[in-house]
Amino acid sequence: MRRKDREITELARIEDILQRARVLHLGLVDGGEPYVVPMHYGYTLENGCLTFYLHSATEGRMLNVIRVNPRAFVELDTGETPVSGGENACKYGAAYESVMGSGRVVPVEDPAEKVRGLNVLMKTQTGREFPIDAQAAENVTVLRIDVDSFTAKRRPMPAAVGAEGTSGPKSLAEMDNRELFNVAAGERGPIAQEYLREILLKYRAKHGSDADLRTMVQTVLEEDET
Repeated sequence: MRRKDREITELARIEDILQRARVLHLGLVDGGEPYVVPMHYGYTLENGCLTFYLHSATEGRMLNVIRVNPRAFVELDTGETPVSGGENACKYGAAYESVMGSGRVVPVEDPAEKVRGLNVLMKTQTGREFPIDAQAAENVTVLRIDVDSFTAKRRPMPAAVGAEGTSGPKSLAEMDNRELFNVAAGERGPIAQEYLREILLKYRAKHGSDADLRTMVQTVLEEDET
């Protein structure tokens, strides 16, 4: 990884990304051409070994490609938050966290593992457990990705420029609504950013004023520290 300062190596932080992201981009090679499919996924991360489970219909282009070449590359990301560059187009960007890796796609044949894979997928996507039996699993294809190697990366929100052009971060009182939103949604840590985004938008719609939003953000940040 070129930007070692943005690399994430702690497994707990990597698992946090895996829990919060919802879509895995599965990269395959179809006759020498790249082919990428967005998929919902489940995962296990045990003793540093990362495994993904996917499900699909019982036929289609993706399965045809995998039968010929099971090698794959995966990417998933979360926490995408726009970063404003003001009047400088080259300064625009986004804060995010991502996981990428390479491995091999294996169609699961064992009925018990198919059920386990679907349970893992539903647990990852919903946080709930569902009664899935072998008969239900027969109707879908379950794919397992055995990941050979993976990396994780975090591009954080940059420090805000002070009101007088200094490099120090702004205080909450100096931030406008967009900056407050970025601070709260972009620096959350383990709490799901989608959940916070919904709370903040509802709060802003109800109360409206900057002062109220600052109070909300300050409260949320203080709760994280306790």
